[in-house]
Amino acid sequence: MMNSNEVFILEDDPAVRRALEAMLAKQNFLTLFFADGDSLLAVARQKSPACIILDLQLPGKSGLQVLAELHEAGNSAPVFMMSGHGSIEIAVKAAKLGALKFFEKPFKPRDLIASIEKVLASKVDHRPESDISAEAPVCDPTLFESFTPRERQIWDQIARGYSSKDIARALGLSPRTVEDHRSNLLRKANVSTTAELLRAALVGLHRPKV
Repeated sequence: MMNSNEVFILEDDPAVRRALEAMLAKQNFLTLFFADGDSLLAVARQKSPACIILDLQLPGKSGLQVLAELHEAGNSAPVFMMSGHGSIEIAVKAAKLGALKFFEKPFKPRDLIASIEKVLASKVDHRPESDISAEAPVCDPTLFESFTPRERQIWDQIARGYSSKDIARALGLSPRTVEDHRSNLLRKANVSTTAELLRAALVGLHRPKV
């Protein structure tokens, strides 16, 4: 049974819970909170919400583990991830498991609302990514051709999951210079986070020519 305005949220921080509940209530969403992954999975086996929001770091099962189990069970609800301590590697894993977007805390509430409403308005099938491609930021096929040689080097390292410090060390640059190049890549791709850029690349199969 699907509830068209119910949102499942896996989050154990009371302050974040209150903020999300107030924010979603303004848009007429009903929120159902879970403090642990097993509780969410049990309810998700009985009914399907409009969408699911998973915090990454939790006691017990992590949000990524819960996402993997939802994926394995063939849950059709669109899933969003959020974390204050995400990494490129985790964002890539989440994308491969079908997460539509990875929100890095602190994020703007209106961005989350906009993403949820966009997904619900599209009325697309949200089967796991093994069946269909999940939603990704629109990516111009010629995007990577606009990267400078240095930006392509840095993008290649980012796609492999390396941090800015690792990339700086490998290329003989300062971390600040790497961050400046990273910002340029996001600007050219018209996305706000590295995870979104990776998502576009993974789903669209857009790879830089290096």
